Amino acid sequence: MLNFNEFKQLDEFSIRTALTSVLGKIRSAFRSLGFGKKVTVKIAMPSMNEQVDLKSRLGYLSEYATAAALAALIKGKGLRLSPRSDPKTLMDDYVKRRTDIKQLGAEQSEIDRMEHAGFNMSNQIYADMILNGEDLALLTFDIELTGDSGKGVTKADIILTISKDSQKQVVDRIVASLKAYKSATINLSNSTFISLIKTLFYSAGANLPTKTEDFIVRFAKDYGSMDDLRKLHAFQNIIGTEMKAGKSKEDARKTAKMTHGDVIGIIAKIFRTYYPKHKKEMNERMLHMLGFDGDDDFYAAIGEAGKQKVISSRQSKELQQMIAQLSKDFTLTVERNGTTNNANIMFNAPNGDIITKANITFADTGGKAAQGKTNAFVDFKKFIGK
Repeated sequence: MLNFNEFKQLDEFSIRTALTSVLGKIRSAFRSLGFGKKVTVKIAMPSMNEQVDLKSRLGYLSEYATAAALAALIKGKGLRLSPRSDPKTLMDDYVKRRTDIKQLGAEQSEIDRMEHAGFNMSNQIYADMILNGEDLALLTFDIELTGDSGKGVTKADIILTISKDSQKQVVDRIVASLKAYKSATINLSNSTFISLIKTLFYSAGANLPTKTEDFIVRFAKDYGSMDDLRKLHAFQNIIGTEMKAGKSKEDARKTAKMTHGDVIGIIAKIFRTYYPKHKKEMNERMLHMLGFDGDDDFYAAIGEAGKQKVISSRQSKELQQMIAQLSKDFTLTVERNGTTNNANIMFNAPNGDIITKANITFADTGGKAAQGKTNAFVDFKKFIGK
């Protein structure tokens, strides 16, 4: 396995390379500078957008760290990588994104946590490969960072494909969904209120209207509940509505928080009304939304930098058993969590036992046009190995 210090040395080499390039430009400009003359040196810097969601950026950073560390590990074993899996290229990509989020104000401790998470998950992914005695010298290892190309199609962040015979025969493919959290309570899905309805009531790829009002009309035609959906959309946009009326963003967010109980009531009402007749397809969509459909390999690095434990769905028997149980019959219920401003989605077995549950909390998308959104958290504590 690649140890963390070796990974850091690769990281530091990429930083030195970047600095050398910048200094080279400056030296070249000075050499061409005549007495009393001025010269402009253009150095590309990352854009600084104060509205950037640093949590999302940090999550992406762990994905790039995983890819870079995995490529370095495979190369260190003397194995063949595909052209796009070049360790230096992947490390340079990682360093660039780390520089970007540093300038956006990310704390060094959080950057370190994501870096350790990437390193630890890369080692686990490598250990999870199923090669069945294949001659390693005949294999090609391809690392794909799915990025935006996988949104709406897969929960995977990285796909490792091991193939032979000029890449025609796939020996193993790890379709890895990556998470890096301080605690074992992990956010598996984010949706605006209306997007959540779309996700649960329509299959991926459904030809739905892009304008919300047109979607509401479509939903009312297919199911009903036009008034409820319009109320839900109004709650989704309440921060912007309050700010247009003269409130500060802080006060508008306080107003939005007071409506979350009503939001839960509407979502639960719509769910209860139509779920019994559409149970099978809504169960499937819920599993896909949370990544419990078994299509992807789940990896999570839990804890602070240097103290992390990794959950792997290829290794955790308990997680495999839960996913297998969810592939059979179960019933979903959506209900407010007491008097709190969050809700629980319960996955109930036919005998009444709770297989698992997701806790739905509320936030907003940020930015000038902030909209209300849901977060679906699941506790993975019982899946952490001792």
